[in-house]
Amino acid sequence: TYYKPVSVNVNLNESSRDPEIKTFEWLGIPLLKQDNSVLGTLVMQKYDGTKFNEDDKKLISFAARQLILSIEKKNAEIILQRNEKQLRNLFDKNPLMIFSVDRNLLIQNANNQVFEELGYSKDEIIKQSFLKIYSSKDHKLISDNIARCLENKADKLTWNARKLTKDGDEIWTKEIASATEDYAGNLKVLVVSENINEHVDADRRLSDLSHFNELLLNSAAEGILGLDINGKIIFANPSASEMVEWEAEDLIGKSIHEIIHNLDPEGKPYKERPNAFLDTIKNKTTHFRNDEYFWKRTGKFFPAAYKCNPIIENDKVVGAVITFQDISEQKKAEEEIRRYIKEIEHNKNLIQKNADELTELNKKLIESEGKLTEMNQNKDRFFSIISHDLRSPFTSLLGFSEYMAKYSDDFTGEELKEYATHMYQATKNILNLLENLLQWSRVQTGRIEFIPENLDMKEIILGAVELYQGNAINKQIELAAEVDDYSIAFADKNMIETVVRNLISNAIKFSNPKDKIYIRSMKKDDKIYVEVEDTGIGISES
Repeated sequence: TYYKPVSVNVNLNESSRDPEIKTFEWLGIPLLKQDNSVLGTLVMQKYDGTKFNEDDKKLISFAARQLILSIEKKNAEIILQRNEKQLRNLFDKNPLMIFSVDRNLLIQNANNQVFEELGYSKDEIIKQSFLKIYSSKDHKLISDNIARCLENKADKLTWNARKLTKDGDEIWTKEIASATEDYAGNLKVLVVSENINEHVDADRRLSDLSHFNELLLNSAAEGILGLDINGKIIFANPSASEMVEWEAEDLIGKSIHEIIHNLDPEGKPYKERPNAFLDTIKNKTTHFRNDEYFWKRTGKFFPAAYKCNPIIENDKVVGAVITFQDISEQKKAEEEIRRYIKEIEHNKNLIQKNADELTELNKKLIESEGKLTEMNQNKDRFFSIISHDLRSPFTSLLGFSEYMAKYSDDFTGEELKEYATHMYQATKNILNLLENLLQWSRVQTGRIEFIPENLDMKEIILGAVELYQGNAINKQIELAAEVDDYSIAFADKNMIETVVRNLISNAIKFSNPKDKIYIRSMKKDDKIYVEVEDTGIGISES
């Protein structure tokens, strides 16, 4: 498609430079580029007054086409030169190493980064073998990949290799290669190399760290399990595998609650508390427990202490890690400690019991010591009582016998009988008194029981009066007994007789000659009152 030439007749005005020529003819055609945009116009003109014919129009159309082709070629050459310059700048100043390699593995071109990074001069690189700058370990890799690029032009290959600097140092590079044709149509391989030494070192360090972490995990005494967000096992270290008696690969992909942590020791599911592992994943919480059990593949179980922590990446929980221990020995130790504590408590109670018994024995010893002191006092009192109670009957007996010895010739038979009777009675009373004193001593020393019984107080009082009648006669003292006929008391006989004798004996002892002593017994308010009244010196009220 093109525009047709246009012919125009122009009338010149009087101002024309040539006054002979009054008119001239114009023929014009637009200069069209390939995209039909107008670059300009080609114009022809005649001054002879004739008009342009068809041949003139064809000529100008041909000239316009040739002119536009020439202009566009020139522009293309200018653009190409500019692009080549830009490409050369890009090629030479590119931070990556760029090589052009032919099918003979000879380097045809290389950018400045190659010389700078590898340390070779241009003469030491260009037209040299591409394998020269690689470690011998990678020669086959390089040769094979260059051949593949030449065979398959559309392929773009990537690999890592070790380049050699001029000093012999190795540099790890990442290579990208593809086939291309130069201006002459020769097939070459363009290789772009990126220095990845730092990445390789980082990867090596990461690999070393990963290997070290793997060693740590494999050497850890605790069992370690990794869970995904669904609670399925994605990792198990050897200790975990050993404790639950599962092969590590058999654990992978299984739910921890289905095979390890599903039942309590009684075989009942863990329903009384939330699922700690899933709660960790759902709520980013950490759980620690030491009162649950893990099950082995063999159907046995063991007490476990475990801690469950969430695994967080970019503030999102992606799983959980569980560390656990078999605390069977710890539980046994705790049970042993509880047993020891119980035994200590038992021993403590025994010691306390023994201490209480010793305290009681000490108390009894003190009491025995007191009783011994009291017994000694009672002994002294006993001897005092004996000397007191026996003196009066013996005095009476001695008085009768002395009187009879002096005046026996003057006594009638009747008087002798009377005095002999008194002496007999006095001797009998002395015997009774000794018996009573012995009984009383047994009571005082705890060797006899207190035995109360119904007593006739009249009989006891008259017996005591008769016992001390001789003493009273010798001191010219009258004993008068005033006792109710029916005076029954509930008491110990030996004790009551001792009391009555002591009262009468003391009354005689502290009374004056020709005095009268009253011994009375009377019943009052269901009680028997006994009193001894004399006119002796008495006892001080203080």
